[in-house]
Amino acid sequence: MIPKVKGSKNIPPTLPPQSSVHSVISPGVGLVRITWFPGSMGLEFAQSLDAAIADLKARDCERLLVDLRRNIGGGLASRG
Repeated sequence: MIPKVKGSKNIPPTLPPQSSVHSVISPGVGLVRITWFPGSMGLEFAQSLDAAIADLKARDCERLLVDLRRNIGGGLASRG
């Protein structure tokens, strides 16, 4: 049973989706799919993107595709 959280209005808690996913789609071509921009200051997203780019460079990618389709934007900086 999922515990209720105060103010949840009987909505079960959810896990946020991964903000970015990366892969090599053909020799020398990397893909970064960005589904949302997490965090109020963007630090988490920036670290994730830096790691993805470093991994693609290490895998000898010389070209990059950035997929922003179905991107839901970012979260609110304040929660109230």
